[in-house]
Amino acid sequence: MVDTSPALPEGFRVRRLQLNDRDRLRLYMMPNNPRHVLAAVPIKTMLILYKIGHGIALALIPGIVLYFVIMLTLVTGSLSINWLWIGMSYLTLLGICIWIAFTLREDWLQFCWVVEQQERFVAYSVLRPYKNYSVLELLQVHPRWARRGIGSTLVKTMLDKTPKPVYVESAIRVVSFYTRLGFRKIRFKELPSDAQQRFSLRGVATLLVYEEIHD
Repeated sequence: MVDTSPALPEGFRVRRLQLNDRDRLRLYMMPNNPRHVLAAVPIKTMLILYKIGHGIALALIPGIVLYFVIMLTLVTGSLSINWLWIGMSYLTLLGICIWIAFTLREDWLQFCWVVEQQERFVAYSVLRPYKNYSVLELLQVHPRWARRGIGSTLVKTMLDKTPKPVYVESAIRVVSFYTRLGFRKIRFKELPSDAQQRFSLRGVATLLVYEEIHD
């Protein structure tokens, strides 16, 4: 399914993400074009390297925390430091993070739509259909291509091809974006009972719904 809507800049198109290694790599590397790298490195190798890198990134946060704990210990002189134990602990943590990166579920990919330009992805969104409604779970447009109608065209395309109503949990700063597309604000208790468990409403998020428009 491909949409070359005139609302998009020339050379851009909306389509479903294909469940193959090439599209997965393009999504992970967005907005970079992996075409030149793929000429020298197999796609599967690139995916493995990406997952290893993701695992290392996951380990950076606890590593930073560990660094400040060590610095505080050195400054206060309250405890002796066993560097071998710290090194082994961090390597174990790194291994766990890489394992997590390799085993994360990717079932959301089957509900992913992308905006493509010159063999690279510049935006993607996840709209998951359920029995009697759908949930817009994610929308991401790379800042380099923001404010060019790409996000709105992507959402409109998905809305035309999914069961209604469609619910979204939105940050306050982008509520106006969704209302321009036909969404309206609702209260949590207006959600169907089976849909309420899918929204946490953390912080100051706003619930919106898009319903079937009848002439």
